[in-house]
Amino acid sequence: MKKPSLAKKIISGILGIIFLIVAIVAIFVCTYIFSQPSKSGDSRELIFGTWIDEEAGIRIAMNKTGEFKLTNVNDKGKNTHTIAKGWFKIDEDNHRIQILLNPKHIDTSFDLGTKLKYFTTISYKNLELPDKDDEDIPEEEKSANCRFIIENTEAVYSCERENYGESFYSGHNN
Repeated sequence: MKKPSLAKKIISGILGIIFLIVAIVAIFVCTYIFSQPSKSGDSRELIFGTWIDEEAGIRIAMNKTGEFKLTNVNDKGKNTHTIAKGWFKIDEDNHRIQILLNPKHIDTSFDLGTKLKYFTTISYKNLELPDKDDEDIPEEEKSANCRFIIENTEAVYSCERENYGESFYSGHNN
């Protein structure tokens, strides 16, 4: 019997490694594509909301497309000045919102605790969401509350969600 040549062994080994790498990547890609997103969790509760701290005159808006907007508001609740716009991602494990700021829409007179000029992080604490289906609580008292802390600054905002009736998923409290 002929022994396989060294070149055939090397090619066979390389092809085996490539097959293994492709199989592992395919498993990760399929898991990512076909996994159903969670219908609960902080990101789903925060993602499609407008939060306001009336005392500080600040509105924080995050929508389902990942856009972030921080504005000053007057005593009537109208936006008066855009402080920052950008895009956000929620880190549920550490209770942080990581933000990439749009360089065209940053008010440099406002301390955003930026890192590398365009990145900032907002921690959130005490996220309280009432049960929307609870009949015992009157509609006007059903509000969501959260405390937002802009890291690397002294800015702390105790906010109430303006549009709690809207949600990213219907039935997200089930």
